[in-house]
Amino acid sequence: MGCKDRIVLLTSRAAERIVRHFASEFDCVEVEVLPVNVASFLSAEALEALIERDPGLLERLRGASLVVAPGLVKGDLSRLSERLGVEVVKGTRSASGIPALLEHIKSGGRLSPREPADYVIGGRAKLRAERTLRLGPVEVPLRGPPLLVASEVPPGREAREAARLVGEGADIIVIGVLPSDDPSRVKSSVAEALDASSGRAAVLAEAPTPNHARAAVEAGAHGVVASPEVALASSEHLRGLAAVVGERDVDSLFLALEALKSRGVSVIADPVVDAPLIGFASSLERYIEASERLDAPLVFSAANASTEVEADTHGIHALLAAVALEVGASIYYVVEDRYKDVHSTAEAAEAVSLAERAYEASLTERGLASRLLILKQAQPPPPPRLPPGRRVNNVPPTLDPAGYFIVDVDHSRGVIIVEFRGARGTLRLEGRSARDLARAMLREARVSLEHAAYLGYELCKAEQALRLGLTYIQDEDLLRPPWVADA
Repeated sequence: MGCKDRIVLLTSRAAERIVRHFASEFDCVEVEVLPVNVASFLSAEALEALIERDPGLLERLRGASLVVAPGLVKGDLSRLSERLGVEVVKGTRSASGIPALLEHIKSGGRLSPREPADYVIGGRAKLRAERTLRLGPVEVPLRGPPLLVASEVPPGREAREAARLVGEGADIIVIGVLPSDDPSRVKSSVAEALDASSGRAAVLAEAPTPNHARAAVEAGAHGVVASPEVALASSEHLRGLAAVVGERDVDSLFLALEALKSRGVSVIADPVVDAPLIGFASSLERYIEASERLDAPLVFSAANASTEVEADTHGIHALLAAVALEVGASIYYVVEDRYKDVHSTAEAAEAVSLAERAYEASLTERGLASRLLILKQAQPPPPPRLPPGRRVNNVPPTLDPAGYFIVDVDHSRGVIIVEFRGARGTLRLEGRSARDLARAMLREARVSLEHAAYLGYELCKAEQALRLGLTYIQDEDLLRPPWVADA
Protein backbone atom coordinates (compact mmCIF):
# COMPACT_ATOMS: atom_id res chain seq x y z
CA MET A 1 0.00 0.00 0.00
CA GLY A 2 1.62 3.24 -1.16
CA CYS A 3 1.21 6.55 0.67
CA LYS A 4 -1.25 7.73 -1.93
CA ASP A 5 -3.62 5.49 0.04
CA ARG A 6 -3.83 7.50 3.26
CA ILE A 7 -5.89 5.95 6.07
CA VAL A 8 -7.10 8.15 8.91
CA LEU A 9 -8.12 6.58 12.23
CA LEU A 10 -10.49 8.70 14.32
CA THR A 11 -10.28 8.26 18.07
CA SER A 12 -11.24 9.84 21.37
CA ARG A 13 -8.91 11.59 23.80
CA ALA A 14 -9.00 8.64 26.23
CA ALA A 15 -8.03 6.08 23.57
CA GLU A 16 -5.39 8.17 21.75
CA ARG A 17 -2.36 6.55 23.34
CA ILE A 18 -3.46 2.96 22.76
CA VAL A 19 -4.65 3.69 19.20
CA ARG A 20 -1.31 5.29 18.28
CA HIS A 21 0.47 2.28 19.80
CA PHE A 22 -1.38 -0.27 17.66
CA ALA A 23 -1.22 1.85 14.49
CA SER A 24 2.48 2.75 14.82
CA GLU A 25 3.85 -0.22 12.85
CA PHE A 26 1.79 0.57 9.74
CA ASP A 27 2.81 3.06 7.06
CA CYS A 28 0.43 5.68 5.65
CA VAL A 29 -1.84 5.56 8.69
CA GLU A 30 -2.65 8.75 10.59
CA VAL A 31 -4.53 9.26 13.86
CA GLU A 32 -6.93 12.17 14.35
CA VAL A 33 -8.13 12.84 17.89
CA LEU A 34 -11.73 13.99 18.23
CA PRO A 35 -12.64 16.56 20.93
CA VAL A 36 -14.51 13.94 23.01
CA ASN A 37 -13.39 11.82 25.93
CA VAL A 38 -15.24 8.58 25.10
CA ALA A 39 -16.25 7.41 21.60
CA SER A 40 -19.00 5.05 22.81
CA PHE A 41 -21.33 8.02 23.42
CA LEU A 42 -21.02 9.31 19.84
CA SER A 43 -23.73 8.87 17.22
CA ALA A 44 -23.16 9.22 13.47
CA GLU A 45 -24.93 12.59 13.57
CA ALA A 46 -22.82 13.83 16.49
CA LEU A 47 -19.61 12.74 14.74
CA GLU A 48 -20.64 14.60 11.59
CA ALA A 49 -21.36 17.76 13.60
CA LEU A 50 -17.95 17.56 15.36
CA ILE A 51 -16.10 17.28 12.06
CA GLU A 52 -18.01 20.10 10.39
CA ARG A 53 -17.25 22.45 13.31
CA ASP A 54 -13.49 22.02 12.71
CA PRO A 55 -12.52 23.30 9.21
CA GLY A 56 -8.97 22.02 9.58
CA LEU A 57 -10.08 18.51 10.46
CA LEU A 58 -12.66 18.60 7.68
CA GLU A 59 -9.98 19.47 5.12
CA ARG A 60 -7.57 16.78 6.36
CA LEU A 61 -10.24 14.10 6.19
CA ARG A 62 -11.26 15.11 2.66
CA GLY A 63 -7.70 14.41 1.55
CA ALA A 64 -7.76 10.84 2.92
CA SER A 65 -8.35 7.62 0.99
CA LEU A 66 -10.30 6.03 3.86
CA VAL A 67 -11.57 7.30 7.21
CA VAL A 68 -12.05 4.74 9.98
CA ALA A 69 -14.32 5.84 12.82
CA PRO A 70 -14.36 4.08 16.22
CA GLY A 71 -16.40 0.89 16.11
CA LEU A 72 -18.44 2.09 19.11
CA VAL A 73 -20.02 4.98 17.19
CA LYS A 74 -23.75 4.38 16.88
CA GLY A 75 -25.67 4.66 13.62
CA ASP A 76 -24.95 4.68 9.89
CA LEU A 77 -21.90 6.63 8.64
CA SER A 78 -23.01 6.62 4.98
CA ARG A 79 -24.19 10.22 5.11
CA LEU A 80 -20.85 11.36 6.53
CA SER A 81 -19.14 9.56 3.61
CA GLU A 82 -21.27 11.59 1.19
CA ARG A 83 -20.50 14.87 2.96
CA LEU A 84 -16.75 14.23 2.95
CA GLY A 85 -16.52 12.62 -0.47
CA VAL A 86 -14.42 9.92 1.23
CA GLU A 87 -15.45 6.43 2.34
CA VAL A 88 -16.07 6.41 6.10
CA VAL A 89 -16.32 3.03 7.83
CA LYS A 90 -16.46 1.66 11.35
CA GLY A 91 -13.36 0.18 12.93
CA THR A 92 -13.16 -2.42 15.66
CA ARG A 93 -14.84 -1.79 18.99
CA SER A 94 -11.51 -2.36 20.72
CA ALA A 95 -8.22 -0.67 19.85
CA SER A 96 -6.61 -4.11 20.11
CA GLY A 97 -8.25 -4.94 16.80
CA ILE A 98 -6.42 -2.22 14.85
CA PRO A 99 -3.58 -4.46 13.56
CA ALA A 100 -6.06 -7.04 12.24
CA LEU A 101 -8.23 -4.25 10.82
CA LEU A 102 -5.33 -2.62 8.95
CA GLU A 103 -4.11 -5.99 7.65
CA HIS A 104 -7.66 -6.60 6.42
CA ILE A 105 -7.67 -3.28 4.57
CA LYS A 106 -4.15 -3.89 3.21
CA SER A 107 -5.26 -7.23 1.73
CA GLY A 108 -8.15 -5.56 -0.09
CA GLY A 109 -10.88 -6.30 2.45
CA ARG A 110 -13.88 -3.99 2.74
CA LEU A 111 -15.46 -2.56 5.88
CA SER A 112 -18.95 -1.30 6.67
CA PRO A 113 -20.36 2.14 7.55
CA ARG A 114 -22.97 0.39 9.73
CA GLU A 115 -21.38 -2.64 11.43
CA PRO A 116 -18.22 -2.59 13.60
CA ALA A 117 -15.25 -4.20 11.86
CA ASP A 118 -15.25 -6.99 14.45
CA TYR A 119 -18.27 -8.47 12.71
CA VAL A 120 -17.14 -7.71 9.14
CA ILE A 121 -13.68 -9.28 9.25
CA GLY A 122 -15.08 -12.47 10.75
CA GLY A 123 -13.84 -12.90 14.28
CA ARG A 124 -12.53 -11.15 17.33
CA ALA A 125 -9.47 -9.02 16.75
CA LYS A 126 -6.70 -10.01 19.13
CA LEU A 127 -4.13 -8.21 21.19
CA ARG A 128 -0.56 -9.21 20.46
CA ALA A 129 1.40 -10.95 23.18
CA GLU A 130 5.18 -10.82 23.51
CA ARG A 131 5.55 -14.56 24.29
CA THR A 132 3.36 -17.15 22.68
CA LEU A 133 2.98 -20.88 22.29
CA ARG A 134 2.02 -22.19 18.84
CA LEU A 135 -1.11 -24.35 18.87
CA GLY A 136 -1.93 -25.29 15.30
CA PRO A 137 -3.15 -22.15 13.50
CA VAL A 138 -3.35 -20.04 16.68
CA GLU A 139 -0.83 -18.51 19.05
CA VAL A 140 -1.48 -18.83 22.78
CA PRO A 141 0.06 -16.07 24.92
CA LEU A 142 1.93 -16.94 28.08
CA ARG A 143 -0.42 -14.59 29.93
CA GLY A 144 -3.53 -12.93 28.64
CA PRO A 145 -4.58 -10.70 27.07
CA PRO A 146 -5.37 -11.82 24.48
CA LEU A 147 -7.71 -14.35 26.00
CA LEU A 148 -8.54 -17.13 23.53
CA VAL A 149 -11.86 -18.97 23.59
CA ALA A 150 -11.83 -22.77 23.67
CA SER A 151 -15.13 -24.56 23.11
CA GLU A 152 -15.74 -28.25 23.74
CA VAL A 153 -17.88 -30.52 21.61
CA PRO A 154 -19.36 -32.69 24.43
CA PRO A 155 -18.95 -36.47 24.21
CA GLY A 156 -21.51 -38.09 21.93
CA ARG A 157 -22.17 -34.97 19.88
CA GLU A 158 -21.33 -34.59 16.19
CA ALA A 159 -17.84 -33.17 15.70
CA ARG A 160 -19.04 -31.18 12.69
CA GLU A 161 -20.61 -28.87 15.30
CA ALA A 162 -17.12 -27.37 15.36
CA ALA A 163 -18.09 -25.25 12.34
CA ARG A 164 -20.79 -23.47 14.35
CA LEU A 165 -18.53 -23.04 17.38
CA VAL A 166 -15.77 -21.47 15.28
CA GLY A 167 -18.35 -19.24 13.63
CA GLU A 168 -19.48 -18.07 17.07
CA GLY A 169 -15.97 -17.17 18.17
CA ALA A 170 -14.02 -20.27 19.22
CA ASP A 171 -10.26 -20.16 18.65
CA ILE A 172 -9.78 -23.72 19.91
CA ILE A 173 -12.07 -26.74 19.51
CA VAL A 174 -11.86 -29.56 22.05
CA ILE A 175 -13.38 -32.96 21.26
CA GLY A 176 -14.97 -34.38 24.43
CA VAL A 177 -14.11 -38.04 25.02
CA LEU A 178 -15.35 -40.58 27.57
CA PRO A 179 -13.05 -43.34 28.94
CA SER A 180 -15.42 -45.89 27.38
CA ASP A 181 -15.17 -44.35 23.90
CA ASP A 182 -13.40 -46.41 21.28
CA PRO A 183 -10.17 -44.70 20.13
CA SER A 184 -11.38 -45.09 16.53
CA ARG A 185 -14.23 -42.69 17.36
CA VAL A 186 -11.65 -40.16 18.59
CA LYS A 187 -9.85 -40.43 15.24
CA SER A 188 -12.99 -39.82 13.21
CA SER A 189 -14.16 -36.98 15.47
CA VAL A 190 -10.82 -35.17 15.28
CA ALA A 191 -10.73 -35.55 11.49
CA GLU A 192 -14.31 -34.26 11.26
CA ALA A 193 -13.57 -31.27 13.51
CA LEU A 194 -10.44 -30.38 11.52
CA ASP A 195 -12.47 -30.44 8.33
CA ALA A 196 -15.35 -28.45 9.86
CA SER A 197 -13.09 -25.76 11.31
CA SER A 198 -11.31 -25.28 7.93
CA GLY A 199 -8.00 -24.33 9.51
CA ARG A 200 -9.51 -21.41 11.44
CA ALA A 201 -9.10 -23.00 14.88
CA ALA A 202 -6.82 -25.37 16.74
CA VAL A 203 -8.29 -28.82 17.44
CA LEU A 204 -7.57 -30.74 20.64
CA ALA A 205 -9.08 -33.93 22.01
CA GLU A 206 -9.63 -35.13 25.55
CA ALA A 207 -7.47 -38.16 26.27
CA PRO A 208 -8.65 -40.29 29.21
CA THR A 209 -6.01 -42.94 28.28
CA PRO A 210 -2.77 -43.07 26.27
CA ASN A 211 -4.63 -44.97 23.53
CA HIS A 212 -7.03 -42.05 23.14
CA ALA A 213 -4.08 -39.62 23.01
CA ARG A 214 -2.38 -41.67 20.33
CA ALA A 215 -5.55 -41.85 18.25
CA ALA A 216 -6.03 -38.07 18.47
CA VAL A 217 -2.45 -37.38 17.36
CA GLU A 218 -2.68 -39.86 14.48
CA ALA A 219 -5.83 -38.06 13.27
CA GLY A 220 -3.99 -34.72 13.17
CA ALA A 221 -5.00 -33.11 16.48
CA HIS A 222 -2.79 -30.22 17.58
CA GLY A 223 -2.67 -31.65 21.10
CA VAL A 224 -4.66 -33.31 23.88
CA VAL A 225 -6.35 -32.48 27.16
CA ALA A 226 -5.19 -35.03 29.73
CA SER A 227 -4.19 -35.78 33.28
CA PRO A 228 -0.47 -35.44 34.09
CA GLU A 229 -0.14 -39.23 34.15
CA VAL A 230 -1.69 -39.76 30.70
CA ALA A 231 0.22 -36.83 29.20
CA LEU A 232 3.55 -38.20 30.48
CA ALA A 233 2.72 -41.71 29.29
CA SER A 234 1.88 -40.26 25.85
CA SER A 235 4.82 -37.87 25.60
CA GLU A 236 6.47 -39.82 22.78
CA HIS A 237 3.42 -39.21 20.58
CA LEU A 238 2.99 -35.61 21.79
CA ARG A 239 6.52 -34.45 20.99
CA GLY A 240 6.20 -31.16 19.11
CA LEU A 241 2.50 -30.91 20.00
CA ALA A 242 0.67 -29.56 23.05
CA ALA A 243 -0.86 -31.01 26.19
CA VAL A 244 -3.38 -29.22 28.39
CA VAL A 245 -2.73 -30.68 31.82
CA GLY A 246 -5.17 -30.31 34.70
CA GLU A 247 -4.19 -30.59 38.36
CA ARG A 248 -5.42 -28.84 41.52
CA ASP A 249 -2.11 -29.03 43.37
CA VAL A 250 0.20 -26.35 41.98
CA ASP A 251 3.36 -28.15 43.15
CA SER A 252 2.35 -31.32 41.32
CA LEU A 253 1.33 -29.29 38.28
CA PHE A 254 4.74 -27.58 38.24
CA LEU A 255 6.60 -30.92 38.30
CA ALA A 256 4.40 -32.39 35.53
CA LEU A 257 4.93 -29.35 33.31
CA GLU A 258 8.70 -29.44 33.69
CA ALA A 259 8.80 -33.17 32.92
CA LEU A 260 6.69 -32.73 29.79
CA LYS A 261 8.73 -29.78 28.56
CA SER A 262 11.91 -31.85 28.93
CA ARG A 263 10.35 -34.38 26.54
CA GLY A 264 9.56 -31.79 23.88
CA VAL A 265 5.88 -31.29 24.68
CA SER A 266 4.39 -27.79 24.73
CA VAL A 267 2.36 -27.42 27.90
CA ILE A 268 -0.75 -25.46 28.90
CA ALA A 269 -1.70 -25.61 32.58
CA ASP A 270 -5.19 -26.00 34.02
CA PRO A 271 -5.25 -25.35 37.78
CA VAL A 272 -8.99 -26.23 37.68
CA VAL A 273 -11.86 -23.82 38.41
CA ASP A 274 -14.16 -25.44 40.96
CA ALA A 275 -17.92 -24.92 41.04
CA PRO A 276 -19.36 -22.05 43.10
CA LEU A 277 -20.23 -23.15 46.65
CA ILE A 278 -17.84 -26.11 46.19
CA GLY A 279 -14.40 -24.51 46.21
CA PHE A 280 -14.71 -21.73 43.64
CA ALA A 281 -13.10 -19.02 45.81
CA SER A 282 -10.10 -21.13 46.79
CA SER A 283 -9.59 -22.20 43.18
CA LEU A 284 -9.03 -18.54 42.26
CA GLU A 285 -6.20 -18.45 44.79
CA ARG A 286 -4.68 -21.43 42.95
CA TYR A 287 -4.77 -19.48 39.70
CA ILE A 288 -2.99 -16.52 41.22
CA GLU A 289 -0.28 -18.82 42.57
CA ALA A 290 -0.03 -20.68 39.25
CA SER A 291 0.23 -17.40 37.34
CA GLU A 292 3.19 -16.38 39.47
CA ARG A 293 5.00 -19.75 39.47
CA LEU A 294 4.30 -21.57 36.21
CA ASP A 295 6.06 -20.74 32.95
CA ALA A 296 3.08 -21.90 30.88
CA PRO A 297 -0.24 -20.48 29.63
CA LEU A 298 -3.23 -21.05 31.90
CA VAL A 299 -6.67 -22.41 31.00
CA PHE A 300 -9.64 -20.95 32.87
CA SER A 301 -12.64 -23.25 32.51
CA ALA A 302 -16.03 -21.58 32.91
CA ALA A 303 -17.85 -24.90 32.52
CA ASN A 304 -18.44 -25.63 36.20
CA ALA A 305 -19.71 -22.16 36.99
CA SER A 306 -21.89 -21.64 33.92
CA THR A 307 -23.42 -25.13 34.18
CA GLU A 308 -23.89 -25.35 37.94
CA VAL A 309 -25.30 -21.84 38.50
CA GLU A 310 -28.98 -21.59 37.54
CA ALA A 311 -28.87 -18.23 35.81
CA ASP A 312 -28.55 -16.93 32.26
CA THR A 313 -25.09 -17.78 31.00
CA HIS A 314 -24.35 -14.45 29.29
CA GLY A 315 -24.07 -12.71 32.68
CA ILE A 316 -21.96 -15.49 34.13
CA HIS A 317 -19.51 -15.33 31.22
CA ALA A 318 -19.30 -11.55 31.48
CA LEU A 319 -18.05 -11.87 35.07
CA LEU A 320 -15.84 -14.93 34.61
CA ALA A 321 -14.04 -13.59 31.52
CA ALA A 322 -13.01 -10.53 33.53
CA VAL A 323 -11.87 -12.78 36.40
CA ALA A 324 -9.92 -14.96 33.96
CA LEU A 325 -7.97 -11.96 32.67
CA GLU A 326 -7.31 -10.69 36.17
CA VAL A 327 -5.77 -14.00 37.30
CA GLY A 328 -3.56 -14.25 34.20
CA ALA A 329 -5.34 -16.88 32.10
CA SER A 330 -4.72 -17.20 28.36
CA ILE A 331 -7.59 -19.53 27.40
CA TYR A 332 -11.24 -19.25 28.42
CA TYR A 333 -12.86 -22.70 28.17
CA VAL A 334 -16.59 -23.24 27.65
CA VAL A 335 -18.74 -26.35 27.32
CA GLU A 336 -22.22 -26.17 25.80
CA ASP A 337 -23.41 -29.21 27.73
CA ARG A 338 -26.89 -28.33 28.99
CA TYR A 339 -29.51 -26.62 26.86
CA LYS A 340 -29.15 -23.40 28.82
CA ASP A 341 -25.44 -23.38 27.87
CA VAL A 342 -26.10 -23.37 24.11
CA HIS A 343 -24.40 -20.37 22.44
CA SER A 344 -22.05 -19.98 25.42
CA THR A 345 -19.28 -19.77 22.83
CA ALA A 346 -20.72 -16.60 21.31
CA GLU A 347 -21.40 -15.19 24.77
CA ALA A 348 -17.83 -16.00 25.85
CA ALA A 349 -16.37 -14.35 22.74
CA GLU A 350 -18.35 -11.18 23.47
CA ALA A 351 -17.43 -11.34 27.18
CA VAL A 352 -13.74 -11.73 26.34
CA SER A 353 -13.85 -8.80 23.90
CA LEU A 354 -15.53 -6.66 26.56
CA ALA A 355 -12.99 -7.65 29.22
CA GLU A 356 -10.02 -7.02 26.89
CA ARG A 357 -11.25 -3.53 26.02
CA ALA A 358 -11.53 -2.63 29.68
CA TYR A 359 -8.24 -4.30 30.58
CA GLU A 360 -6.19 -2.46 27.95
CA ALA A 361 -7.61 0.87 29.14
CA SER A 362 -7.02 -0.03 32.83
CA LEU A 363 -10.71 0.53 33.51
CA THR A 364 -13.75 -1.46 34.51
CA GLU A 365 -16.28 -2.40 31.82
CA ARG A 366 -18.79 0.22 32.95
CA GLY A 367 -20.04 2.30 30.04
CA LEU A 368 -18.61 0.06 27.30
CA ALA A 369 -20.97 -1.15 24.58
CA SER A 370 -21.93 -4.76 25.28
CA ARG A 371 -24.13 -7.23 23.46
CA LEU A 372 -24.38 -9.19 26.71
CA LEU A 373 -27.03 -6.72 27.90
CA ILE A 374 -29.84 -8.75 26.37
CA LEU A 375 -32.83 -8.38 28.68
CA LYS A 376 -31.53 -5.29 30.44
CA GLN A 377 -29.65 -2.18 29.29
CA ALA A 378 -27.09 0.14 30.84
CA GLN A 379 -29.23 3.31 30.82
CA PRO A 380 -32.93 3.79 31.62
CA PRO A 381 -35.29 4.24 28.66
CA PRO A 382 -35.99 7.82 27.53
CA PRO A 383 -39.30 9.46 28.57
CA PRO A 384 -42.31 8.80 26.31
CA ARG A 385 -42.95 11.09 23.36
CA LEU A 386 -46.71 11.04 23.91
CA PRO A 387 -48.73 12.43 26.83
CA PRO A 388 -50.77 10.03 29.02
CA GLY A 389 -53.84 8.43 27.43
CA ARG A 390 -57.06 6.91 28.67
CA ARG A 391 -56.25 3.86 30.79
CA VAL A 392 -57.35 0.45 29.46
CA ASN A 393 -57.44 -2.69 31.60
CA ASN A 394 -58.90 -6.09 30.77
CA VAL A 395 -60.70 -6.15 27.43
CA PRO A 396 -62.30 -9.51 26.58
CA PRO A 397 -61.74 -10.72 23.02
CA THR A 398 -64.39 -10.75 20.34
CA LEU A 399 -64.53 -14.10 18.58
CA ASP A 400 -63.99 -13.81 14.84
CA PRO A 401 -66.44 -15.96 12.81
CA ALA A 402 -63.92 -16.05 9.95
CA GLY A 403 -61.75 -18.58 11.80
CA TYR A 404 -58.78 -18.77 14.16
CA PHE A 405 -54.96 -18.79 14.16
CA ILE A 406 -52.48 -21.32 15.53
CA VAL A 407 -48.91 -20.08 16.03
CA ASP A 408 -45.94 -22.35 16.73
CA VAL A 409 -42.12 -22.26 16.68
CA ASP A 410 -39.87 -24.94 15.18
CA HIS A 411 -36.46 -24.32 16.76
CA SER A 412 -34.85 -27.24 14.92
CA ARG A 413 -35.49 -25.53 11.56
CA GLY A 414 -35.36 -21.96 12.85
CA VAL A 415 -38.85 -20.94 11.69
CA ILE A 416 -42.18 -19.66 12.97
CA ILE A 417 -45.25 -21.55 11.73
CA VAL A 418 -48.66 -19.89 11.56
CA GLU A 419 -51.86 -21.61 10.49
CA PHE A 420 -55.29 -20.12 9.82
CA ARG A 421 -58.30 -22.41 10.02
CA GLY A 422 -61.38 -20.91 8.47
CA ALA A 423 -64.60 -21.80 6.69
CA ARG A 424 -62.77 -21.97 3.35
CA GLY A 425 -60.05 -24.33 4.53
CA THR A 426 -56.61 -24.19 6.11
CA LEU A 427 -53.73 -21.87 5.25
CA ARG A 428 -50.30 -22.60 6.71
CA LEU A 429 -47.20 -20.38 6.31
CA GLU A 430 -43.75 -20.32 7.88
CA GLY A 431 -40.78 -17.97 8.08
CA ARG A 432 -38.38 -16.16 10.40
CA SER A 433 -39.89 -12.68 10.45
CA ALA A 434 -43.07 -11.91 12.41
CA ARG A 435 -43.67 -8.82 10.31
CA ASP A 436 -43.42 -10.63 6.97
CA LEU A 437 -45.53 -13.56 8.16
CA ALA A 438 -48.25 -11.23 9.39
CA ARG A 439 -48.34 -9.35 6.09
CA ALA A 440 -48.43 -12.54 4.02
CA MET A 441 -51.09 -14.19 6.16
CA LEU A 442 -53.41 -11.18 6.34
CA ARG A 443 -53.32 -10.71 2.58
CA GLU A 444 -54.91 -14.13 2.22
CA ALA A 445 -56.88 -14.65 5.45
CA ARG A 446 -59.64 -12.04 5.77
CA VAL A 447 -60.09 -11.44 9.48
CA SER A 448 -61.25 -8.62 11.74
CA LEU A 449 -58.90 -5.81 12.75
CA GLU A 450 -58.92 -7.04 16.33
CA HIS A 451 -57.98 -10.53 15.18
CA ALA A 452 -55.19 -9.12 12.98
CA ALA A 453 -53.80 -7.22 15.97
CA TYR A 454 -53.85 -10.45 17.98
CA LEU A 455 -51.93 -12.26 15.25
CA GLY A 456 -49.24 -9.56 15.21
CA TYR A 457 -48.90 -9.77 19.00
CA GLU A 458 -48.47 -13.56 19.00
CA LEU A 459 -46.09 -13.57 16.04
CA CYS A 460 -43.91 -10.97 17.76
CA LYS A 461 -43.71 -13.25 20.83
CA ALA A 462 -42.89 -16.19 18.58
CA GLU A 463 -40.06 -14.31 16.87
CA GLN A 464 -38.50 -13.37 20.20
CA ALA A 465 -38.83 -16.99 21.38
CA LEU A 466 -37.04 -18.11 18.21
CA ARG A 467 -34.24 -15.59 18.68
CA LEU A 468 -33.72 -16.34 22.36
CA GLY A 469 -34.23 -20.11 22.20
CA LEU A 470 -37.24 -19.97 24.52
CA THR A 471 -40.33 -22.16 24.63
CA TYR A 472 -43.27 -20.46 22.92
CA ILE A 473 -46.81 -21.14 24.16
CA GLN A 474 -49.64 -19.30 22.47
CA ASP A 475 -51.62 -16.98 24.76
CA GLU A 476 -49.03 -17.21 27.57
CA ASP A 477 -46.33 -14.76 28.66
CA LEU A 478 -42.96 -15.31 27.01
CA LEU A 479 -40.78 -13.64 29.67
CA ARG A 480 -41.30 -13.71 33.43
CA PRO A 481 -38.56 -11.68 35.15
CA PRO A 482 -38.28 -12.05 38.94
CA TRP A 483 -39.36 -8.46 39.58
CA VAL A 484 -42.75 -9.00 37.90
CA ALA A 485 -45.31 -10.92 39.95
CA ASP A 486 -47.16 -13.76 38.27
CA ALA A 487 -50.74 -12.90 37.38
